[in-house]
Amino acid sequence: MRPLLVLAAVLALPPAMAATVYRWTDDEGVVHYGAAPPPGREATPLQLGRGPAPPPRPPAAPPAPQRQAAPAPAAPQARVPPEVAAENCRRARANLGQLTITAVRRYRLPDGRVVTLTAEERQRRIEAARAQIRRFCTDS
Repeated sequence: MRPLLVLAAVLALPPAMAATVYRWTDDEGVVHYGAAPPPGREATPLQLGRGPAPPPRPPAAPPAPQRQAAPAPAAPQARVPPEVAAENCRRARANLGQLTITAVRRYRLPDGRVVTLTAEERQRRIEAARAQIRRFCTDS
C-alpha cells in the first residue's frame, strides 16, 4: 500500500509545481513579468510548468548594416519546381520594386525594432533581388 501512496504523490507533484506568472506592459512600453499582478494594471496570467530548461537560443544576428561577410560562393543550384520558381520570381520583383523607389526604406527586425536601410545595405539587397530574378524568372 505504501508504494502506491508514494507513486500517487509523485504523480501529483508536477501540477503542484507549476507556477503562474503575470505579464504586463508599463507606461513606457516595457514588458514585465512577476509572481503577482501589479495593482491598478491589467496583467496576463501565464502558466509555467517546471521542466527542463529549453536549449539556449543562438545569438541573434546583428542588424544588417553591421554585416561585413562576403557573399558565399555560388553553389550548384538545385532544380526548383515551376510553381515555387514563379512565386520566388514574383517576390523578387516585388522586393526590387520596393527597393528602387526613392523613399527611405525601413524594416522591422525580429525583436521588433525598426531599422533604416543604409545606402550600402539597400544596394546589396537590390543586387540580391536582381540575382533572384535572374534565377527564378524565366521570361526576363
